[in-house]
Order: sequence, then C-alpha cells, then structure tokens
Amino acid sequence: MKTWIFKSCLAAQISAFIALRRLSGTDYDSQARMLQYVDRFLVDQHIQEPRITRKIWDGYRDSLEGLAVRTQANRMCVLRQLCEYLGLHGVRPKV
Repeated sequence: MKTWIFKSCLAAQISAFIALRRLSGTDYDSQARMLQYVDRFLVDQHIQEPRITRKIWDGYRDSLEGLAVRTQANRMCVLRQLCEYLGLHGVRPKV
C-alpha cells in the first residue's frame, strides 16, 4: 500500500476516506490515485471551499474531457464516493 500525500483544502478528509476504505481489507491504491487527481485539480484551481460544490464537480468533470469515457466514469465514481463520505461526516456538498 502506497502512502499518498494530499495538499488541497480537503487533504485531511481525503486521507481519512482512504483509511476508512482500507479498513475493509481492500487495496485502495488505484482509487487513491484517482483521488490524487482530484486533489491536484483542487490545488491547481486554487479552490479553498472545504466541500465539493456543483461548480467544482462540473469543473472537474470538464477537465476529464480528453480521457477515455471509461476513465472519466471511474474517476467520477470515486469522486461521488468521496462526496458521500463527506456528506456522512459533516462536510455537506453545496449545490
């Protein structure tokens, strides 16, 4: 298992989400790599919002346009799972 370093405003929440997923005994490295892309997007866009808003969601989705459809779907699926986790743990999405 690789240790991932996140730098965005959601770094702590992303790390906690990955740790929770790993408690189930699954190797979550490929999904963690996808969350690294989300983290980099948040940093590159200078986003300081401590939640995933509709604007952030749409911006990230739009940034994936050049990728294969399956890759886009996988990355958005992992982001959706993160949003569900954030919603359950007190960081509500803002639509």
